[in-house]
Amino acid sequence: ELLGELRARRIYPETFAERVRTSYSVVYRHVLDAARLLDGSELDESRRSFRPVRPARGEEALRAVVDFCVGPLARFNEEESHHMMKGFPRHGYQVSRVYMMSSHKLNIRSMLRTVLSVRRLERLEMQKALRMEGGEEELAETAHGQPQPPSGTYEVFMALAFRSGRRSPGLLHPFTAPSWPPQPEDAAPPSGRALAHAARDMLHAEAALALARRANEVANDQDALACVQVGARAFIQQALDAIAAVSRKTLDPVSSAHWQAISDELSRPPDRAKQQAGALPFFLFGGQHDVAGGLGEDDPEPPPPGMECGHGDVRHQTVAAFGRALPLRCSPFGCRGCFSAPTKWPSHHA
Repeated sequence: ELLGELRARRIYPETFAERVRTSYSVVYRHVLDAARLLDGSELDESRRSFRPVRPARGEEALRAVVDFCVGPLARFNEEESHHMMKGFPRHGYQVSRVYMMSSHKLNIRSMLRTVLSVRRLERLEMQKALRMEGGEEELAETAHGQPQPPSGTYEVFMALAFRSGRRSPGLLHPFTAPSWPPQPEDAAPPSGRALAHAARDMLHAEAALALARRANEVANDQDALACVQVGARAFIQQALDAIAAVSRKTLDPVSSAHWQAISDELSRPPDRAKQQAGALPFFLFGGQHDVAGGLGEDDPEPPPPGMECGHGDVRHQTVAAFGRALPLRCSPFGCRGCFSAPTKWPSHHA
């Protein structure tokens, strides 16, 4: 519809590009909100008890994540891409071209880090343990009507990698999830043509590499629950076995390098020096968090917009009330320390 308006010269290219980017941002926010269905809980009408969200809803949320990463949202044809521009009249007479893939690359990584955050996976595992230990006989129903136990870390990674969304295949397409117990048909790897097509697809290549990196990070996070680390390691082993079954002789150099890069990311050894440097006594700081960045890297939510700064230099201190390190800085709406709204950003906001 927007492209038709552009062809008819009823809107400017800058308006077309801005509306496309705005719609993209709305979808991104909605998918992030839907990810809460994965580990969320529902409060009953009396506000007296919680109940975990049914796994079928979490499965739909994971399908939305797959569609966001590799679906049609960030795919533009040649005509559409030629009109993606920004600049005039907002930036004078300077006009520049917009490449959505540059932003989508960062959003894929951010999306996967948020959906697969250690805190979210830990909550999911704890809900799974409570239901299994409580002896609840009623199992969750999937979208296909087949009973299955509550999902955990392993199931979430497998769903993102091998299950299709509504409009796109899984992030590790064309590989499929192996069955358990193993079946003879699982031994047949995808064709070289299918592997080459997935390797040369820009969205699939970016999403597969980002998923492999995140799986490795979760598996080597020493602060995560053991069941979370084990679940990530189980997925890594399944993915490595699937990639190892492919004969590299059937692939061109680019495709072979792509799948080798994914294998390398999955099996990359942990950075012990980084882990030891980030280790802080729990009793002193209330948790292990990145002092320079505010909240920890596994926090699904961004830090608060502002803290009192007293118009001083930026100093990263530990706020005991929150049990985490927060940067002291001015609010964009004014400094809370002096209740004055600055006409421009102070020098320490640089």
